[in-house]
Amino acid sequence: MRAAVSALAEALESYCAPWAAADARFWTVPPAYHVEELLFSTIVAVVAGIAARILGSFGKKRATTIKPVVAKISKAEASLGRFLQIMFALNFINKQFVQSMPLERTLLELALLPCHVFTVMCIFCLLGTSHAARSTTYSLLLYCAWMPAMALAFPDLNSARALSTKVLRYGSLGLFFGHHITLLLTPVYLHRLATSKAKRFSPPTPPGLGLLQYLSFIYTFIGVVLCAAALLTGRNLNYSLWPPNVPAQVHLLLGGARYRATVGLILAFVAGPLMRHAVVPLASGFVLPWVYSQGVARKSGSVDRTTRKKTKVS
Repeated sequence: MRAAVSALAEALESYCAPWAAADARFWTVPPAYHVEELLFSTIVAVVAGIAARILGSFGKKRATTIKPVVAKISKAEASLGRFLQIMFALNFINKQFVQSMPLERTLLELALLPCHVFTVMCIFCLLGTSHAARSTTYSLLLYCAWMPAMALAFPDLNSARALSTKVLRYGSLGLFFGHHITLLLTPVYLHRLATSKAKRFSPPTPPGLGLLQYLSFIYTFIGVVLCAAALLTGRNLNYSLWPPNVPAQVHLLLGGARYRATVGLILAFVAGPLMRHAVVPLASGFVLPWVYSQGVARKSGSVDRTTRKKTKVS
């Protein structure tokens, strides 16, 4: 096994030599570590996927799977889905024509960066009526709600800030934040619809199936596809080759050269379940109703702007 890993690492190092020569950060994660982590991610993805299929089949024999009764999508769902489609198109225009990225890089980022994949998932979930859209993808969105949150916490705005024209620069920045804030709120809105009387969406059953589906998806996408694409193209997609600028102590705390494996475990077993079972439900149960009530109160004049105290609306 070690001989095979060493051989693959040597082949990888030879293939990536031009990019490594151009950027000293390229081998922040040594070639052997890349091979080991790709193998680990593949194993986890396959095992979790098989377990999900078995558990799903077992659950169907024991009980009827809860499916949302949706004959057609609502106007609100259609509007949000179309809006995200427009945002996706605007991102292509922004990257290709405003930021003047090479077409290859534009297509690569739109196809593989987590928030763009998250956008496609949201569109499929909102504009679809199948069990795959309203249950499986809905569940994955709840687990993956950390994607827009992480993008907002560690934004990559170098291309936008490099624009010389002020209007284009602020427009590009506004598109980024508008897009990601919408993505951040979408799972919260969907969870609200799922817990309403109409039950427009529902999580997969039996319990535990959603987590296995998430583990299979996240290790396939982040651990295998994204990292392999970064190595094949020489681009630091989603910080797969070297981490963002963080203090050295933080980098060491995350495992140094093994930072990617550490972050992967945190996203898989901490961030994902926390978003699914705590953050999104909490926001859905308290934040959205509060925002809505504030909007209604202001429109009806029930908030005294001087005292900021609510008054009864007749």
